[in-house]
Amino acid sequence: KYATLERNLEPMTKELNMLRDRAAENKKNLDEQENQIEQTKQQIKQYESEYKQLLVAVAAIEQEMKQVNEKCARSTKLLDDLGSEKIRWEASSKAFADQNTTLLGDTMISGAFCTYIGF
Repeated sequence: KYATLERNLEPMTKELNMLRDRAAENKKNLDEQENQIEQTKQQIKQYESEYKQLLVAVAAIEQEMKQVNEKCARSTKLLDDLGSEKIRWEASSKAFADQNTTLLGDTMISGAFCTYIGF
């Protein structure tokens, strides 16, 4: 009876050992996949953090672009306004140059008039 039980038990023992080995292999695969999932979750968190930082940087750049565009618009307006002033200044400068050319003669006339009236 013992020998019969031994013979019947041997294939079951082999199958049990094979199932234990397979279970250990499956457990190892499960651990590896869980580790990979955890690493992937960490990468996702890191990417989300980087994405948020990039969004903040983009918003700052957009704000800076808006300010630069406003400054450019004000500068362009100032240049346009100064363009009309340039025309006025050139006219004034020409008038001063004309007065300067007649200054000697005007002075001579003024002196002669002062002498005439006895001043």
